[in-house]
Amino acid sequence: MPVNSKDAITTSVADSPTRVKAQPLHRELGGVGVLLLTLSALSPAGSVFIAGASVAHSAGTGVALGFLAGGVIAAVLAMLYAELGASFPHAGGSYPSVAGTLGSGAGFVMLALSVALSPAFLAFTALGFANYVHFLVPRASQLSIGLAAIAAGTMISVLNLRTNTWITGTFLAVELLAVLALSFVGLAQPVRSLGEIILHPVMPSVGAGQELVPTPFGAMALAIVAGAWACSGAAWALFFGEELHDAHRRLGGVVVKAGVVAGALISVPLVLFAIGAGDLQGMLAADAPFAAFITTTAGPRIGTLASLGVATAIFNSIIVSTIASSRGYYANARDGVFPRPINWALTRTHSRFKSPWIAALSLGGLGAAYCLMGQRMNILLLSGEVYGGALVAISVLVGRRRGLTGRIGFRTPLYPAIPIFGLLVAAAFVVATYADADAGRPSMMILLGVVACAVVYYALVLRPKGWRVHTPLDDSPRT
Repeated sequence: MPVNSKDAITTSVADSPTRVKAQPLHRELGGVGVLLLTLSALSPAGSVFIAGASVAHSAGTGVALGFLAGGVIAAVLAMLYAELGASFPHAGGSYPSVAGTLGSGAGFVMLALSVALSPAFLAFTALGFANYVHFLVPRASQLSIGLAAIAAGTMISVLNLRTNTWITGTFLAVELLAVLALSFVGLAQPVRSLGEIILHPVMPSVGAGQELVPTPFGAMALAIVAGAWACSGAAWALFFGEELHDAHRRLGGVVVKAGVVAGALISVPLVLFAIGAGDLQGMLAADAPFAAFITTTAGPRIGTLASLGVATAIFNSIIVSTIASSRGYYANARDGVFPRPINWALTRTHSRFKSPWIAALSLGGLGAAYCLMGQRMNILLLSGEVYGGALVAISVLVGRRRGLTGRIGFRTPLYPAIPIFGLLVAAAFVVATYADADAGRPSMMILLGVVACAVVYYALVLRPKGWRVHTPLDDSPRT
């Protein structure tokens, strides 16, 4: 879709006939509050104990290098989101930035992906939560636990944002205890050097034997991709752009800090596990290797507390992803994406809590419906999202050249090297995802269909109506 200056996100409210009059969000958060919400959404403990465990099974001690490299990649790419967020700090997440730099057509593609994937992420997280806590309520089905988690998370997400910051910040502290437990246990009795696990990663051989063999290159490449995916999530901060004080100057810094902190919190415990796991074969053979490592080394009580911390982390992610994505739905409706009665409803804010409560309840309902499709289908929807990252990198390249980004708040260093690096990473993700014939490749095809439908809908329905992305007048970028 060509860049069209008429599509830029610099129009007033009256310029778009599709726009509805929305009840405003309220600026009530500082940078620390948005940082806590962002870290809660990307869930360091969940990334370590779930994504990290999966990579440890497939790459052995290669999980350390995979997540170290992946954490660096995620932190570098967070700078791209930081520049866009500082220039376009709005409740819609990334799509207002893409629309502002590449045109409303490209922005609508980003919007469509977010609308389709937000309830899938919610459902997948809830079903994962059900898997993790099933031992507490063994008679309950995975579906019933997942639906209950979504219902509880949705009701909490309707509360005042300051209240939610305290709630989710408390949960975040609990989950960080699980991460610290793994770190301290790994550090207590090191059996390998850092150089050994980085330069010579090993994994159990295939079969019944106990021999350790070098981790193959292909497994390491997939470990780095998985590490980058697990450490990503700093862009969650963009959803709170209209509720952060002095967002133009502060949002970019919050995104960068979230990227760096998340990379450290997620990768360091995995490095220490690889250094300290004595019975490596036994640990890697366990269904939950890190929980088994803590239990074996520090005792069952600490292991149980760590498991409860992980369950808390996953539930916390359900709450914050609902809070953030409901802001996205609010922004979509404000831009007139849905039929007018739906747009009107989704842009209502609660009289007491000042939250987009109908948008939150609607997202929770969609998440519950996605749960009915099962975990496998939600994986198929999520694992092939390789398009958004490329659009963000292109947005920074074009936005900087046109003077639309990088003027205030945050400016990505080493331009154009980092956005070009982002495009190379996106290309590598396409290759790695396509190589996964079981989930990645069909997911790419499904989401390519979403992109195609978005292009057609924009061309035939929205563009003739003069659809553009909303920009509050007092939020337009200033020099």
